[in-house]
Amino acid sequence: MNTTLDNQPIWSRYAYDVDRDIKFQQNQLIYKQYTDTVDRVYSSIDAENTIREHPDHTVISILGSDSDLTKYRIFHNPQNLTVEQLALICDRGDLRFGYHGDTEYITIRNN
Repeated sequence: MNTTLDNQPIWSRYAYDVDRDIKFQQNQLIYKQYTDTVDRVYSSIDAENTIREHPDHTVISILGSDSDLTKYRIFHNPQNLTVEQLALICDRGDLRFGYHGDTEYITIRNN
C-alpha cells in the first residue's frame, strides 16, 4: 500500500474486504486530488499535442480493454507519481481488483 503526499493510503485488491466501501471512498478522495492535472488522450499524436499544451499535466492513454483487463500507457509523468498513484488515476479512483505495471504501462484488473 502506498500513500499520497498527505499520508492517505491508496487501497488495492479490496473487492472482498469487509470495509471495501470505506476503502473505495478513500480512494475516490485521493483520485479527486489529481483530476485537474491529468489528461486522457486517444493516440500518441494527441499525447504529443497535450504535453506541449499542458507540460505540467500527467498524460495517459487507454491501449485496450477486455472483460478481465484494461491496459494504459503513461505518456508523461512530470509530477513523478508512483505506479500506485498512476494506477489509481487510470482506474478513476477504484483499484478494487488490483493492478500491475510500471510508470510507463499499467494494467488494471476488471474482475
